[in-house]
Amino acid sequence: MLDARERLAVQLGGAAGTLAALGEHGPEVMARVARDLGLAEPALPWHTSRVRVAALGSGLATLAGALGKIALDVVLMAQTEVGS
Repeated sequence: MLDARERLAVQLGGAAGTLAALGEHGPEVMARVARDLGLAEPALPWHTSRVRVAALGSGLATLAGALGKIALDVVLMAQTEVGS
């Protein structure tokens, strides 16, 4: 199973994701920020490829479903009709 930091990428590059504001050092700054934060360095800006964001959402939805199932089981077993 992958850690979220291995899946998520740093977002640095301005509104269009071109790194234009950083000039010629843009790719180097992006790589350094990604390394310092422990995040992946993206090949494309997140808004052009939303697969990483969708994968995170899917994983969180699955986790919420599993935790909801556990919570419902606890509530049902706390009923007095079941415990006797």
